[in-house]
Amino acid sequence: METREHGEQDSQHEKLLHQFNRPESVKVGDADVLTVHLSPEQKKTEIPTFVLGGFSATPDALKDALIRTAEAGREVFSPHAPHGVKTEERSGMAMAMTRKLQVLFGSMDAKGINKTNVIAHSSAAVYAAAAAAANPERFENIVLVEPAGLIGQDSLLKLLGRTIQDMKGTGEAAKGLKPVAYQSDLSVGAKSILSNLYRSYRELEAIAGSDITDSLKKAHDAGVGISIIHAVDDEVFPMQRVIEMTKAHMLDGFYSVRGPHGSIYLFQPFGEAAEAALTALEKKRESRTARVPVT
Repeated sequence: METREHGEQDSQHEKLLHQFNRPESVKVGDADVLTVHLSPEQKKTEIPTFVLGGFSATPDALKDALIRTAEAGREVFSPHAPHGVKTEERSGMAMAMTRKLQVLFGSMDAKGINKTNVIAHSSAAVYAAAAAAANPERFENIVLVEPAGLIGQDSLLKLLGRTIQDMKGTGEAAKGLKPVAYQSDLSVGAKSILSNLYRSYRELEAIAGSDITDSLKKAHDAGVGISIIHAVDDEVFPMQRVIEMTKAHMLDGFYSVRGPHGSIYLFQPFGEAAEAALTALEKKRESRTARVPVT
């Protein structure tokens, strides 16, 4: 029995790797966006999950988290559009983030997805939160991993300085952590940045100037489940400043884990933790629904 179960798990794992290596082309506006689409044979929910990487990240960098999330029974989408797509300006939001917001909504529309879960890392939290605040009916639950926009007043120079410090401290912060099975090459992020230096610069400006507190409150008030996973050794967005900015009325859960910023690309258990946080949000929603009296 155990041998057969292991065989089935191995078979599913190979199928998901096969799907990962053959991304789909999704039409978003005038752009063709390559999108990783992982569809497990046994789904725990009919609501898919979009996994969104932070600054310069692509699905290749998120490979381990994508595979783990799909293995848990979730249909997963992860678009490859590090600088977003051409779109009209959105009031109150930097164009650098609006371009990425359009990828999320455009991908959902192209695939006929009315409602989704989201796992968003770092700067992806900025447009994920904005999307949920603008159209909460299209989002079930959102898990933000080391989110941007929750440390108060910031500047590009300070952001870059903290990023350098975080990179220098990665070795010490990672002691005892287990590497992910699928680590991406550092050149993946570099290629994304170099593909359009101007847009990369504007994205960094947008990250430094972001504040997602109002968006989180608005989305949460509208019924979207929201949890945060944050690394205690994150120097890019320091834990203490995130805690000070995050209030109970904005979220359903807050989880602290060890590791530097960007651990979701490098170390366990970030991919598994994001899936666990989604499951906890679903159970909380089910519990609330069960308590509503039937008339």
